[in-house]
Amino acid sequence: MPVVLNNRLSAKRTLNLITEMKKTSETTKLLKTSSVEAVKTLINLMSDKYVNDNVKLNAASKILSFHYQNVELRDLEASIEELKALVAANPQR
Repeated sequence: MPVVLNNRLSAKRTLNLITEMKKTSETTKLLKTSSVEAVKTLINLMSDKYVNDNVKLNAASKILSFHYQNVELRDLEASIEELKALVAANPQR
């Protein structure tokens, strides 16, 4: 009986993991869509002649900050891929 119980628990954990992965994927898609809309909103604020200059400055600062973070992430991803390639090309003995 313990083997059956372990298999059931394992199957339940697997289903829970799959459910969480689906939720994460859906959340990621939603965040991507929302991010585009958020940037559009910031751009609209910057170009609206009736918006306070401090609001425009804050919007511009946010856009630049997001862009810088995105560039950093891309650089890190590229570095990680290079390291993976080096490790794969030079397996330890």
